[in-house]
Amino acid sequence: MSQPVITLTYAGIEQSAAAWGLNARPVIKTRDRSPTEISFRMAGSAPEAGVPFNFYPAMLLLGSTPTAAEGSCRVVIRSNRTYNAGAWSGAGWVFTVYLASQPADVGKNGQGITVVFRDVLWLLQRTTFQQQWTIAGAANNWISRCVMFMDINNWSPNLYQSVQWQVNQIISFAANQCGIPIAAGTIDYSGWFLNYFHCRALSCYDALLKCLQPLADAKLWVDGSVFPPQINVRTRANIAGMVSPSTTAPGPITLPYKGIDAAGRTHHSSKSFTPCYDVIPPQVVLQYQINNTYNGKPAPAWTNDVYPANSTGLMPFAMVCPIDLTGAGATVKTGTLDCQPLMCASAQTGYANGTAADHAAKRAWWGSKRGGEHHKLSNPNGTTNWQIRFQDTNYNPTYIGDATVTDESGNAISLAIYPNRHVRGTFHKWMVLADRKTPVVAIRAKITVTVALSEYDVAASTPAETDTNGNRTRVTSTEKITFNATLTNAPAGVTSFVGSEITGNPEGPVPNLAQNIWESRQMLDYDGTHEIIDAGLSKGGTTLRPPIQQIIGHWNLLNLSGAPGIGAAWATANMTIASSEIDLVTNHVKIEVGPSNHLQPQDWSSMLNFFRMRHLTMPSSVRATGLSDASNTVDMPLNTPDANTVHGQEVNIQEAAIATDTTSSNQNVITTDATTNAIFAAQNNASTGANITTGYIRPEYTGAGSPTATTLPANSYYRIQDRYWDSTAKALWYCTTAGSNSTSVWSQVGGGGGSVGQYAFVSDGGDYIVATQNGVAPVVTALSVGFTNGASVTSVTVVTVAGIAVGSVMTGTGVPSAGAVVTAVNTTTKVVSVSFTATAASSGNYTFTAYVNVAKPPKIRCSITSEAYIDGTGTHTFSYTAVVVSSVTVAYTRLNSWAGGSQSQTEKITPAYLPGDIIYAMTMPSLNMPISPGSGTTVAVTLLDIHDKDWAL
Repeated sequence: MSQPVITLTYAGIEQSAAAWGLNARPVIKTRDRSPTEISFRMAGSAPEAGVPFNFYPAMLLLGSTPTAAEGSCRVVIRSNRTYNAGAWSGAGWVFTVYLASQPADVGKNGQGITVVFRDVLWLLQRTTFQQQWTIAGAANNWISRCVMFMDINNWSPNLYQSVQWQVNQIISFAANQCGIPIAAGTIDYSGWFLNYFHCRALSCYDALLKCLQPLADAKLWVDGSVFPPQINVRTRANIAGMVSPSTTAPGPITLPYKGIDAAGRTHHSSKSFTPCYDVIPPQVVLQYQINNTYNGKPAPAWTNDVYPANSTGLMPFAMVCPIDLTGAGATVKTGTLDCQPLMCASAQTGYANGTAADHAAKRAWWGSKRGGEHHKLSNPNGTTNWQIRFQDTNYNPTYIGDATVTDESGNAISLAIYPNRHVRGTFHKWMVLADRKTPVVAIRAKITVTVALSEYDVAASTPAETDTNGNRTRVTSTEKITFNATLTNAPAGVTSFVGSEITGNPEGPVPNLAQNIWESRQMLDYDGTHEIIDAGLSKGGTTLRPPIQQIIGHWNLLNLSGAPGIGAAWATANMTIASSEIDLVTNHVKIEVGPSNHLQPQDWSSMLNFFRMRHLTMPSSVRATGLSDASNTVDMPLNTPDANTVHGQEVNIQEAAIATDTTSSNQNVITTDATTNAIFAAQNNASTGANITTGYIRPEYTGAGSPTATTLPANSYYRIQDRYWDSTAKALWYCTTAGSNSTSVWSQVGGGGGSVGQYAFVSDGGDYIVATQNGVAPVVTALSVGFTNGASVTSVTVVTVAGIAVGSVMTGTGVPSAGAVVTAVNTTTKVVSVSFTATAASSGNYTFTAYVNVAKPPKIRCSITSEAYIDGTGTHTFSYTAVVVSSVTVAYTRLNSWAGGSQSQTEKITPAYLPGDIIYAMTMPSLNMPISPGSGTTVAVTLLDIHDKDWAL
């Protein structure tokens, strides 16, 4: 059997480091929050010969995908390996790394290449972190402007995500979007929260450091002994509580302070170990500044988060951090309304109805340009047009009565509430009356009055309604004067309004931050360096240096035993290891404790820099809502200045009668069909006698006049465009023939014994959407056969299986928790197949909640990595092969073949919905559409509507 050696596995081949040409200077360097580095020397190798390993960025430049490039560059380094009987074995430390650099040199003493490998953190250093943004009116998009500690899928003002959540999001992005083999190991800090942090174009690695920057006791490392490698983030206290490891693993390590240990290795510290009391703050005071106003002027407001209680920060070594928060955004707005009092009723004129004074006031208003604008009652020069005189056929004077004021639906409008007409200006939702609470409102109105009047060919010689000067050309017994206007409760005259509108929510402090910072700095740490020098072991005159079995790195904590006096505390100090360097030939180990040139717990300014560099460039809500206004609204004018295009009814000075076409029958132009209840518009052709229908209004089938029971169930029907919805039978119908409802033929297009419901998307299963039905009451049934506490249950017998289907969720007394899913239902024996372990004896009722799987039209978006037409004159043939992962189709592989060759392309399938979309669907019990393998069965549905414009219905 061979001696244990270091091996490298690359491209599926494992062999010794020497066999790969790595024959000198193996060194391992670790540093907290940095990539672990392993280097070898290829002594004697010519620099121009290169190295036997692929360089990751070079593979990308050659057109490789990120996943393929990673696989072709991955190197696994193992120690303590022996080769026997054609296979490698042996357990030791393991690192998964990638070629990072290969500096070479040539000189008088020889030549060689240094090969440097780094772990997966090196890939994260060179991968830009991006987050999804909600884009108004479009699909979400990946953007490198990031708002950390915010979940846009679960956002509301001042809802902050934990440091643990943010670290997991970064790792998930790198793995799922960028093809980096990385997974989350143990991540502490679920109780640590930080305010939103805006940053741009930073790497995934920098994003991780930004999460940990305020955390004094955070230790980050990669475990490369598993695949994919795992990122771990632990507190110093949690690492101290671990069992001391015997292999390369996290935990506290105890070494002799000085002297020679049992293995013959010499220990000593090259620097005195100094306690770092100065980085333990007696107080933590976070001073939050919020933009505010006082007496209408901008003024900052302050609130403090302190620990311990009643801390002021007014002492040496206290930690004081000012933190800026965004205040509520307010916009001051001004606007002017010009309104005119109405004089169309006696209550407004101030005179009794029917009196001469009341009539004169109303006539003046109806002819005024700021009143009724009736142009026949007023000449262009503003004088009253006395060609129009209010008199009956006997020349007796008539009077203008009170007008009828209605809204657009014909409902009466109270002039006590809306006394004025809007002339100029724009209404806004922020406008209020003088009491500062009653909103200014407006309503469109139709003002109508019926009068009797005469028209003369000249103006009256004495302006009076009884004057008969001239010739009367027209007289009416009833004449309608009408006028459209906007009425308002705003005061009469020109009024200026000043108001403010909140356009952004104020930002609040995160909980318990001062306490978390204070507690993370309470463990005393030390500054110093410890070295292990291996003098070697002699055997038969040969000095042997057995390989190091354990790599001490920044994932460990250091304790030093054997120091007397005050130094005895070092044996349980659990000092922070900042970095280590191990020479695998000489077995020389150098361990640095305390600060380094990177972000360390003792780097006092790193905490301050986190808040100093917190730039508030935009409302954080933009990322979650897609809108720059936190209220998600824009104050548009409520209406525009009134355009009075509908004047009162014309009173023509001269009327000419035009001979009408002779009709062959007494046919009305507009008729009502008593059979169909439709309203027809028709014209009669005089020459042929034919009636031509020019249009019709379809009936609304509700109650009387609905289709008869022989053709359509007699329920309540609601028209949906050309179809009719039966709200009782839950069915959709449309008419296939013309004619009355006694002879028409109706066809059912959906429903009929099924149910109509609203479904919310909760997950994607490939070609189906798993959805929950809103507003459906759960089915409650009781057990008839019980079971005991702790029983492993695979099926239960219930009183009834009505309403229970495959996919129903079982909850209730005796069930361990929500989520036990029904996998089969026997309607004969009333046995429900379900798997769970009981936490109580069976008793009481059980609730079943149904799930519905809705078939969706797939939407394919292509992501083609490369394409080249080698033979442009040939015929290209495309074939598709589905790529299935866990029974779900995730992509199609397209093969492009032509006379000159072939090329493969990949097309990904992107779910064509957004979580939270709502569909309205109607079940079709007559159909049974299978779902993807392994996912149970589904109820087929007809989609009626969906809140996503990308769907093709």
